[in-house]
Amino acid sequence: MTMNSPFAWPFIRALQKRGLKVIYVAHDAEPHPGDYAAAWQRVTQDLLIKSADRVVTLSSNVSRRLAERIPGSNIKTSMIPLEAVYPTKRSLMPNRQSADEPVRLLFYGRLLPYKGLDLLDQVLRPLKSDPRWRLTLAGSGPLEPEVRRAFAEWPQVDLELGWISDERTAELFASHHLLLCPYKEASQSGVIAEALSWAMPSVVMPAGALPEQIGHGAAGLIAQTGDAEGFRSALVSVLDQSELLAGLSHGAATLLTARRDKKDWIRLIEAMART
Repeated sequence: MTMNSPFAWPFIRALQKRGLKVIYVAHDAEPHPGDYAAAWQRVTQDLLIKSADRVVTLSSNVSRRLAERIPGSNIKTSMIPLEAVYPTKRSLMPNRQSADEPVRLLFYGRLLPYKGLDLLDQVLRPLKSDPRWRLTLAGSGPLEPEVRRAFAEWPQVDLELGWISDERTAELFASHHLLLCPYKEASQSGVIAEALSWAMPSVVMPAGALPEQIGHGAAGLIAQTGDAEGFRSALVSVLDQSELLAGLSHGAATLLTARRDKKDWIRLIEAMART
């Protein structure tokens, strides 16, 4: 069961009554701040974790937090990084065409309070007249009106608000240089996993498993403090030394390959089959 859903709890019981073993994948230890139906998500996931034959978390951070919340769950929990199932879509990010080309920044994903979009405004406002960057802000969610009000008048910000197709998603990751993750809270991010598959480095907050997910700096930069000043400092270091992007891109591709080559999912399923 790859995630929680409205029918996950009764479905797991039906499967086990048929003698089937069930692995439940816990994306988060708890719902994110501002997420939908938080109490329902928390209660049903706790039931799934207690009932499943095995539990897989996608980061060490979530494993640790689940062990604290649900004593004994660690005995049947394995950590397999989210990106272990992502394919390599390219092995190195293309070089910028000229030194005058701005670094193309990307924010992609659900527009929710914990994603730090208000912080992103604070990060970029002192850099508004800096010609070395251009941002695409793409995604959907309840904060769309606030994002439009905050960024619509910025000439170097392109807004793509609403549902993003798979085809457009691929175009965005193929055409940008750096993913921005100013998240206030996080477990791990599917957007970072997607960036790794495109050999794209990320700038992340020191939140949850984000530093772990980029190899503690091998595939991106980590803000030294979890505020706008810390994130801006990390971003400016890339603008000042854009040659860093090539090395970070290579680090992203190498990290993805290493995590995928461990074949942790195959090993887990084989171990369950033997028992």
